[in-house]
Amino acid sequence: MGSALRQAPSECLTHVDGDNMKKRFSLIFLLSALLACCGSDPTGPSGDSAGVLELTSASFAAQILQSPRPSLVEFYSPSCSACASMAPAMESLATRYAGRAVVGKVDIAREITLLDAYEIYFVPTFIFFKNGVERGRIVGAVQEAELAAAVENLLAAGS
Repeated sequence: MGSALRQAPSECLTHVDGDNMKKRFSLIFLLSALLACCGSDPTGPSGDSAGVLELTSASFAAQILQSPRPSLVEFYSPSCSACASMAPAMESLATRYAGRAVVGKVDIAREITLLDAYEIYFVPTFIFFKNGVERGRIVGAVQEAELAAAVENLLAAGS
């Protein structure tokens, strides 16, 4: 599985050109665009999702980059309806791959460092990691089966 970028159609897929803006302004514009697109109803993934890790800048390296298991990380916004629609799929994947893969999520409003480090310009964005290296990325709301197939490819790939 390469590092190919796949972009899915989504009514909440929002882009912000951060190349010519300072990092702080980039985040402000991204969040403004998300609120304009998706409204302000905070129905996104909750912190108590069964099995889905709520990742922070402090925990990301230990739980994802240093993990011996493949990882699926969703970058999301609590105010994005497309992100909220992915919560059941993420919970299902966390249960299905418990002990074999790590399933986590990053709230882009709280984790600016990770937002910048992984150049997140659309939500939801799903990044697949193995041995601390990004192995693929899917942008936009997709079917659970597509995420599961990517995780299966990582599990089958060995080291």
